Amino acid sequence: MDPRHQDDEERPGYVIGPASGGADVQLGGAPGETGVTRSDEQIRADIEARIGASSLAAHGIEVRVVNRVVTLAGRVPDEAAKHLAEHIGETVAGVRSVRSELTAERGASAA
Repeated sequence: MDPRHQDDEERPGYVIGPASGGADVQLGGAPGETGVTRSDEQIRADIEARIGASSLAAHGIEVRVVNRVVTLAGRVPDEAAKHLAEHIGETVAGVRSVRSELTAERGASAA
C-alpha cells in the first residue's frame, strides 16, 4: 500500500466522488445552482445590468424576482431578442428558473 494513503481509513470525513451519496452541485451560473446564495435583489440587479449592457438595453424589459424565480416581461423586436433575454436570465448565478412573459413583435412562427 502507498504509505501516503495508509491512514486514509482512519481519517473520517473524506469521501470524494459518486460514493458520497450527495446531490450533484453545479458551480457555474446554471439554473438551480446550490453553491451560491444570492438575494432576489442581487439577482434582479445582475440581470438588469446584463440586459442593459446588451442589444436589449433600449427595450425596457421588466425583471421581477421572487424566491430566485425570474419573470421577464415586456415587448422585444423579435424571437431572437426574446431568446437572448431568456438566456441572460438563465445564466445568472442563483437563478432557480425563468418565466418569460416577453412578446416578440415580429418573427413569431405561425401555428
